[in-house]
Amino acid sequence: MRDQDVKTLKEFLSYDMKNADEVLARFATLKGAEAYKGKLPKERFVFKPGTREDAITLVAHADTVFGEFSFIGGVNPGYYDQYGLGDYFRQRGNQKQTITLQNIDGQEIIFGTNPNTGIGADDRAGCAIAWLLANSGHNILVLDGEEVGAVGAKFLMREHQQIRDAISKSRFVLEFDRQGGNDYKCYQIPVSDDFKGYIEAKTGFKDAGMTSFTDISVLCEKVCGANLSVGYYNEHTPNEFLNVNEWLNTLNLTRQLTSERIPQFNLDAGKAEKFRQMRIADEARMSEYMKQFRGGGKFFDKGIDPFSQ
Repeated sequence: MRDQDVKTLKEFLSYDMKNADEVLARFATLKGAEAYKGKLPKERFVFKPGTREDAITLVAHADTVFGEFSFIGGVNPGYYDQYGLGDYFRQRGNQKQTITLQNIDGQEIIFGTNPNTGIGADDRAGCAIAWLLANSGHNILVLDGEEVGAVGAKFLMREHQQIRDAISKSRFVLEFDRQGGNDYKCYQIPVSDDFKGYIEAKTGFKDAGMTSFTDISVLCEKVCGANLSVGYYNEHTPNEFLNVNEWLNTLNLTRQLTSERIPQFNLDAGKAEKFRQMRIADEARMSEYMKQFRGGGKFFDKGIDPFSQ
């Protein structure tokens, strides 16, 4: 099984990194899966409902970005696709890559042979885990647009109430989109202490804090969720690499967890209202931010290219 697992990982790392098309198309072939697409770029996801009464929701995102222009102003180049500016920021990123596996001090490490781009392990490594667990009886959700503000997740929550309800009714949500090999994050989600204790007991991982953001920050409206390490490092850079041993550890820990009876967890009611208000404020800030670009915006009105500074 180990060899087949690593083969699957390599397959996902070999897909075109310029967009999520190939990854999403593969998940759409799963029996019972359905692909959904909105009107705007990256409003896409594939969902396969689980068959278990105690199903959890397993999540990964198919988009990946990196390169010299990956984080101009804190925003990835893919964000600007909707304005026709995305290619401007990909001048030296997302080039063709070939991966190689080396044994270093007893650890199997995957590198890229092209020094000008990364390997797409963030988040194709998570997609490989979701694929290998696709027949576990749990919900499988693969999204586009995480790297540009969880666009696919917001599309799902806004326009697909039935799937939104299925996620909320699942026992909890696990996402595979965390760097390193031994930690987890729940971000600002008001999870209960018993949920954190359960994740730590099942994985041995440590809580990495509340900073940053990923799809579960949007999806976990009424349900607990955690993001698990999957073994990649130096994400979004040409120096990205993946520790295969750590990736396999997360895969096998989750295999064991998903094979067991899954307990029910509830959000911490005392923290839930604060979380709801924070989400409303975040959406308002994003809406105001996007107004700066639609129809011109303060930078372009002055004839200034803000991205050349």
